[in-house]
Amino acid sequence: MPMDAPETDRTLAAPWSGVELCDARMAPGLVLSTHAHERAHVCLVLEGAFLERTRAERECLPGTLRFSPAGREHELEFGPRGARCLLLELDPRLFGRVCCGAPDEDLFRLRPELQGLVLRLHELGTAAPGASALDIETIVLELLARAADDEPGAPPPWLREARAHIEALGGARGSVASIARRAGVHRAHLARSYARAYGRAPRAHIAALRVRRALELCLSSAAPLCEVALATGFCDQSHMTRVLVRRLGLGPGALRRQHGRAREASLD
Repeated sequence: MPMDAPETDRTLAAPWSGVELCDARMAPGLVLSTHAHERAHVCLVLEGAFLERTRAERECLPGTLRFSPAGREHELEFGPRGARCLLLELDPRLFGRVCCGAPDEDLFRLRPELQGLVLRLHELGTAAPGASALDIETIVLELLARAADDEPGAPPPWLREARAHIEALGGARGSVASIARRAGVHRAHLARSYARAYGRAPRAHIAALRVRRALELCLSSAAPLCEVALATGFCDQSHMTRVLVRRLGLGPGALRRQHGRAREASLD
């Protein structure tokens, strides 16, 4: 896989505001091996997608906002479309006492109002270079405070069981109505509660798992694509192809060829 460094455009200078903001464009297939940042940082995914691996694996799609404490080790693997992210690094002299998450855990948020605050910082850095350090500091403090307050209480047992059932399905076909019946609640209540607790509706979670499983099978096996489609809950191969092109930018055949070329290159 490519190992090129990301292209970045720094728009806020740390010595002036205590914030360094980068507009980073990550190459398709880029892998950033295990590393940590000296400063606490915030990452907003604007385009593309990547996998973050710590003790667990998390898919970061457009709109994901990740808050990471200083020293948090992680590995990143970017998808076939690469990604564009806004990265904020915070000067500990100004923000050292503000937490971006527990030392062993990142915070992930999907709320539009928090994304809007990051975009406002980007706007200040690019369109209003005369903005005061106080303006920037105020927005960063609001962002961190609202992110910390945004953590919901622990989901009830029935909702955790519904999520575990969806994870066990692994993207296989399953209706929200059947999952709601299993949980003993109305499907509308399930959808609202699930989105509030986990950042996306159960149908969207099932679809994401289906895409991930299809991608895994496409790249790890030589099974005919029609069989991969049926095994991962798609109606047929053309349905799988449409969804993968929409989500990843490439169809399953092209993904296989790209993966094969990347493996050959890694062996050279």
